[in-house]
Amino acid sequence: MFIELRLLLALAAMFLLPGGALLAMSSLWPRWQGFPRIGIIIGLSGAFYPVLFYTLRFWLPTVRLNAPIMAALLVLCALVMMVRLRGRQRQLLALDGLEWCAVTLLGITLFSRLWFAHLHPYPAWTDSLHHALLTRMTAEQGQLAHSLEPYFPITMDMYHLGLYAHAATLQWLAGVSSHMALVWSAQALNGLCGLGVYLALDVLIFQNAPGQATWVRHIGALVGAATAGLFLHQPALYANWGRYTQGASQSLLLIAWVVTLHTVADWGGGIVNTSPTHSSDRTGKRIDERIDVPGTSRRSNIAWGALFSGLLTAGVFLIHFRVAAFYAPLLAIGILAVLWRRRGRALAAAIAGAIAVGAMSLFFILPVLWTALNRYITLHRTPQTMLTPAQVAEIVRTYYSFTWDGFPYLIGISWWMAALVALLALVGLWRRNPLTIQSVLWMAALYGMGMLYLLNIPMLRITNLGAVLILFYLPIGLCAGAGITEIVQMVSDHWQPDWQRRASLGMAALVLILALPAARLRINTVEPFRFFVQPGDLAAMRWINEHTPPDATFAINTYFWLANAPHGTDGGYWIPYFTGRHTTTSAMPLNAADFDYQEQIFNESHAVEALKTDPSALDTLYDMGIEYIYLGVLGGNFDPPGLDLAQLRQSPRVEVLYAQDGVAILRILPP
Repeated sequence: MFIELRLLLALAAMFLLPGGALLAMSSLWPRWQGFPRIGIIIGLSGAFYPVLFYTLRFWLPTVRLNAPIMAALLVLCALVMMVRLRGRQRQLLALDGLEWCAVTLLGITLFSRLWFAHLHPYPAWTDSLHHALLTRMTAEQGQLAHSLEPYFPITMDMYHLGLYAHAATLQWLAGVSSHMALVWSAQALNGLCGLGVYLALDVLIFQNAPGQATWVRHIGALVGAATAGLFLHQPALYANWGRYTQGASQSLLLIAWVVTLHTVADWGGGIVNTSPTHSSDRTGKRIDERIDVPGTSRRSNIAWGALFSGLLTAGVFLIHFRVAAFYAPLLAIGILAVLWRRRGRALAAAIAGAIAVGAMSLFFILPVLWTALNRYITLHRTPQTMLTPAQVAEIVRTYYSFTWDGFPYLIGISWWMAALVALLALVGLWRRNPLTIQSVLWMAALYGMGMLYLLNIPMLRITNLGAVLILFYLPIGLCAGAGITEIVQMVSDHWQPDWQRRASLGMAALVLILALPAARLRINTVEPFRFFVQPGDLAAMRWINEHTPPDATFAINTYFWLANAPHGTDGGYWIPYFTGRHTTTSAMPLNAADFDYQEQIFNESHAVEALKTDPSALDTLYDMGIEYIYLGVLGGNFDPPGLDLAQLRQSPRVEVLYAQDGVAILRILPP
C-alpha cells in the first residue's frame, strides 16, 4: 500500500506543479477561473514532460536527467506558485457547487483507471513490451532513447517517445519498477480523458453563446465528461491492449484545442471570459460582458496564449504522432469557425494568431519532426519486403478493412447508447450548436482518413480505421454533452431561479450516481488472454537469470498478427524485459529495423510456428543458434494449440530444465 501512496503523491505533483507554475508566471492566471483553470494546469503539466525531454535531447544532448533533478524541478515549480500566488492560493479551490461535482467525477474516473492498475500491475498485450523497455531505458539513460538497443536493433527515429518522459519521471520520483511506472502514468493520463471534453463544453460553448446560463453549460459538460470517461468502455479498454501512447495523447488533445481556439480568438480582437464561474456568476445569472483583467496587457495575454497553445499542441504530437494527424482536421475546423466570425483587421489579427501558434508548435516539435518525416517517407517510397504479393494483399485486408459488426466494440458503445447519442447529436444540429457541428465534421474527416488506403497510395496510409474508431469517444462525448446542453436550455428557459438551482443539483447528482456503476464496469473491463505475464512466469524469469547465459535465445509461443508482425502469446514474450535474454520474436516496431534483422526474426518465428506440428523443426532452430524453449502459463491461449510440452518431451533432442507453476523451460540438445 505504501508503494501506491508514493505513486499517487508523485502523480499529483507531476500533473499539478509544472502547469501551475507556468500559469502562475503568465498573465493568463486571472483569465482561467474555476474548474477550467485546473484543467489547463493539468494539461500544461501533461505537455511539459515530453517537450522538456525532447528539447534537452536535441539542444543539449549531453544533459542527463535523474530523480534529484526532476524532484528539484518540481520543488522549484511549487516555490514559483507560492511566490506568484501569494495571498491568492485559495483561488485554486474557488469552485461553485457544480464544479465540485466535476472534480468528483474526475476523481471517480481516475479511481477506475488507477484501481485497474493496482489490480493488474503488469502491462497487457504486445505493445507493452517496448513501452516498458523504453521507460526503463529513459530512466537509466536520463534521456529519451534513440533505439531499442541493446534489447533489439530497432531505431526509434519514427516513433513517438513522449509518454516515456512521464513514465521515467514517475519511476524516479516514486522509486518503482519501469513496468509499474508505465502502467500508472498511462492509466492516470487515461483517467483524464474526460477533462478536455468538459473544458470544450464549458468554455467553447460559452464563447459561442455567452448569454447561456452557467449551470446549463456545467450540466452538459458533466454529461459529456462522464460519457467519454465512464459510460463508454473506451478508452478504458486501452489498458487491455497496451494502447498507452494513443490514449495519453488523446487526453491532451481537446485541452490543446480549447486553449488554441481561445488564443486565436484573443488575437482577433478580444474574447469573452473563458471561465464564467467568477463570483458574479455563481447563481446562474446570464452574463455577456467581455473580460478586461486589471494589470495585464493584451500583448502579454496573446504571447502567453501562443506559448501555451504551442506547448499543448506539441505535447499531443510528441506523445503520439498519429493522434496529431487526427487532431489536425479538428484544429482546422475550429480555427476556421473562429475566423468566420471576424472581418477586416480582426480577421487578419486572428490569422496572425493562428500562424503564431503554428510557429510555436513547430519550434517545440522540431527535435523530432524532420527525422520522423524523413524516415516515414523513406519507408513508404522505397519499401523493402520479403512478402509475396498475396501476403501484402492479406495485410491490407486484415489491417485496413473493418466490418460494421466490429464497430460497437472498437468505438466502445452499445447499439442503444449509439442511438441515444445520435438523437442528442440531431438535437445539437437542429439547434445549430457549434460544438455538435464541429464534432460531426471531425468524425467525418477521421472516417475519411481511415479509408484513405482505398486510394492505393502508400504515402497516404497513415492509419487504419480501427485506430480512428477507438478515438470516437471524444466526439461522442462532445455530441452528448452539447445535446444535453441544448435540451436543458430549452426546457429551463422559463424556470424560476430556485427551480434552476434544484434542477441543476438533481441532474448533477444523477450523473454522479450513474458514474459509480459505470466506474465498476470500467474496472472490470478485462480481456484476460491479453495479460501475458502471470505469477508463474515471474518465478521462471528468476530461474532464467540464475541458470542461463546472458546471450541465450529462447523460442517462444508465436502468433503472426500480420504476415510481417510476429509476437509472443504468453510470458515468454517478456523475457527480454525481465532477463535481458533474446527471443525468436521482436518488439512490435519491427518494421523500423533493417531488412536483415527483419528477415532473421521472420525465419525464426516461422520455425517456431512449424514446431507446433513438426518436431523436425528442432533441427532448424538449433542451426539458428536457438538453444532454449519457453512455454509460459498462458501458452497458446488465443492461438491454439501452441507448443505442446508433452509432444516435445518425447523428442530425444529436448531436455526439460524447469517445470513449475505452469511454466516449462526446455533445452534443445545437439544432434
